[in-house]
Amino acid sequence: MFQVILTSLMMLLHLAAQVGQDAKVVCGLDVSPLIPPGVAIVETYLPPYIGAAYDARLRVILINQDVCLTERPATIISFVMHERTHALDPVKTSTEDCYQKEIAAYLVQVKTWRDLGPTLPRETPTERFLSDLADGSRDIEGWVRQAYQEQCK
Repeated sequence: MFQVILTSLMMLLHLAAQVGQDAKVVCGLDVSPLIPPGVAIVETYLPPYIGAAYDARLRVILINQDVCLTERPATIISFVMHERTHALDPVKTSTEDCYQKEIAAYLVQVKTWRDLGPTLPRETPTERFLSDLADGSRDIEGWVRQAYQEQCK
C-alpha cells in the first residue's frame, strides 16, 4: 500500500513539474497551436483503456504515455482535439449535458481523424475504433451513452 501511495505522489510531483513548465509538446509533437491559453498538456501514466483525459481542476490535458509509443501522430492529434473540446467547455451541469459534451468531443475527434489522412487506417485497436466511428460503422451517440453511464451519473 505504501508503495502505491509513494508511486502516486511521485507521479503527481512529476505532473506538477511538467504543468509548471506549461508544456506544449506531447509525444514529440508540438501541439502549441491546439492548446487553449492556460491549459497544459503532459504525457503521463493512465490506465490502458484511457488514451487521454482532461483534468478541469488542474487545467491539464493528460495523454497516456503508452499512446506515444503505439499510435501514429494523427491518432495523438485526434486525442488532443477531443480533450481540447473539454478544456474549452469543462462544466457539466447534468447527466444529459455530460453525454452531449462527450458526443461533441467525439465528433471533433472523428472529424480530426478523417481530416488528417486520405484513408482511415485500421492497424491498431484505437485506429479501428476511430475509423469505425468515422465511417459510421459504430454509432457515436449510442456508444457514448453506453460507455459513459458511470462517468455521467
